[in-house]
Amino acid sequence: MNNKGFTLIEVLAVVVILSLVMVLAGRGVLTAIENSKFKSEEIFVDKVASTIDDYLDYATLNGDIFVKSSSASEIVFDKCYAYIGEGDERKCKIDSSVSAVAYLMTKSDGSYITLKDLVDSDAKLINENDLVNPRTKEQCKNLDSTNIYLFKDSDYVYYYFVDLANSCGVREKTNDVEDYVNIISTLPDTFCSQSIEEGIESNRSILNNILGVDTTEKICGEEIAIGEEEILDE
Repeated sequence: MNNKGFTLIEVLAVVVILSLVMVLAGRGVLTAIENSKFKSEEIFVDKVASTIDDYLDYATLNGDIFVKSSSASEIVFDKCYAYIGEGDERKCKIDSSVSAVAYLMTKSDGSYITLKDLVDSDAKLINENDLVNPRTKEQCKNLDSTNIYLFKDSDYVYYYFVDLANSCGVREKTNDVEDYVNIISTLPDTFCSQSIEEGIESNRSILNNILGVDTTEKICGEEIAIGEEEILDE
């Protein structure tokens, strides 16, 4: 009868292998959980953006009036009506761009739209208890001081911008790219174009005054100082 059992070395080898498998498997599970939290946060931000769209539609259809801000300068930008290509290759088709003007809009009392307006809307678009960041499990706060900056162009098209970092604790950037998760913006890229007319305030300067320099850089990119562009072109 063979009573030979496992040697100590064999037992230790099995333990080491099982430990490695558990570490690798555990790391994969944790990564999957973390990625799921990030994705759920992005879906939450998209939900807030969709609610803003619904609010603007409801307000317009029900006669709520947004007025031009008394302190707003006009933003002159090139508006494109037809694009070709996708992603970074997306460009405006020839002869599909026209010059348009946009202004900052407020509610009739001169105040900005806020996240609180989405909750208080008669349309019951979203409940305050639904404004919870699924990644952090924290409810959004300071709703009445989280401004939704609204712009309207000469074609009566609305654009808006809101930063959810402070109110909902949304992280700024994704893991692998430089996109800002906390920012909801429908502003066209050409909003950031510099005015070349002497004595005319640039679009970037106007946005700086409204949103702040740091926020403007997030949506427009870092400003190139005068003279640097010539060096880069050479």
